Amino acid sequence: MIRPAALVCAALLFAAPLLAADWPQYRGPRGDGSSDDKNIAKNFSARPKLVWKIPIGEGFGTFAVAGDKAFIFVDRSGRETLVCLNANTGKEIWAKPIDGTITDNQGGSNPRSTPAVSGDKVYVYSVNLKLACLSVADGKEVWMHDIKGEMNGQNLQWGNAISPVIDGDRVYVAGGGGGKSMLAFNKDDGKIAWAVGDEKMTHAAPAVATILGVKQVVYFMQSGLVSVSADEGKELWRGKFPYKVSTAASPIIGTGKDDGLVYCTAGYNVGSACFKVTKKGDNFAAEQNWFHDYEGAKGSNVNHWSTPVYHDGYVYGIFGFKDFVVAGRGSGGPVRCMELATGKFTWSQPGFGSGGGTIYVDGHILVQGDAGRVALIEATPTAYKEKAEFTLPGEKFWCASIVANGKLYARSKTEAFCIDLSK
Repeated sequence: MIRPAALVCAALLFAAPLLAADWPQYRGPRGDGSSDDKNIAKNFSARPKLVWKIPIGEGFGTFAVAGDKAFIFVDRSGRETLVCLNANTGKEIWAKPIDGTITDNQGGSNPRSTPAVSGDKVYVYSVNLKLACLSVADGKEVWMHDIKGEMNGQNLQWGNAISPVIDGDRVYVAGGGGGKSMLAFNKDDGKIAWAVGDEKMTHAAPAVATILGVKQVVYFMQSGLVSVSADEGKELWRGKFPYKVSTAASPIIGTGKDDGLVYCTAGYNVGSACFKVTKKGDNFAAEQNWFHDYEGAKGSNVNHWSTPVYHDGYVYGIFGFKDFVVAGRGSGGPVRCMELATGKFTWSQPGFGSGGGTIYVDGHILVQGDAGRVALIEATPTAYKEKAEFTLPGEKFWCASIVANGKLYARSKTEAFCIDLSK
């Protein structure tokens, strides 16, 4: 049962019609953490309607939703399995085992990546670096690459957590060996578009963005940020950044007045930084604009594995390192607002933990904490302004909720949820 938060009014006099939109891959339709759904804020309630709740295998990837289908990558009996659900009922349509998994006593079973959907195909990237393309209709394999076997792929502690990123006719991942560490494939036939670099991978998915007029793929590797041209994989610029144990949050790309600013962050006593990218003729360069130290045992200046979201000059995210909320006790890591250009924090609100995440939807930030707390807050740098909140039951909500077609999709350690935000 969904519990309403104390002192939050649930009454809604009128419900505005929703303008719905899919959430087809990790970090949404454009890979920037934003949803195109409209009128969510007008309808958002502290007593939303639970559409369905189902048991689900372990894993730490979130949902991809396209039309009436929802996809999630889970552990079933030691096999990483892509599951296709009816998005409206939660009923399973098909399930396809992809690869063996890894069980980590500290966190739990893999997989730790999110599927991606494009047209009639769906893509997944396993803990052991198998990139698979399946039919949306029935889960039949269209093509598959074993990056470890074919390209001398890399191993990481906890296995791969990169989600496949789709842009245009390409699928982007990292993980190949020497000369092939950064990879682009044709999404239809699986042919290699380019394979470049001798970088060592991290757990962070790449970000595709147009920076200073040029479309590029920004990888967050163990050497730091490495940007290559989206069309041919030519290196454009790089920004040196420390690596320790694990880098998990993806790069954040500024737009508009912040075109050329790129944010990166990592736990394990590393910190966070903003790089300023410049272009002279056809040549790019990047220099560090600012750097935040880790700050304290709980890492209040970093995003651990929760990638924040950028909006209109500011970064909104869950900050902190292993500062979890356990059974509702403890302050937990805060959600904070930070000016991208300066690194200045403008407000901070505790109580969310170090997992979960933030997305941008309908002029607001939807934040979900690691204990299931969900809140809708105004996307404003002036103060923490909460519209309403509710709490999902369960434990280990370590990946962010997403919004698609007027509904919120979330997962705990063992269950999946669909919440109607239009009621």
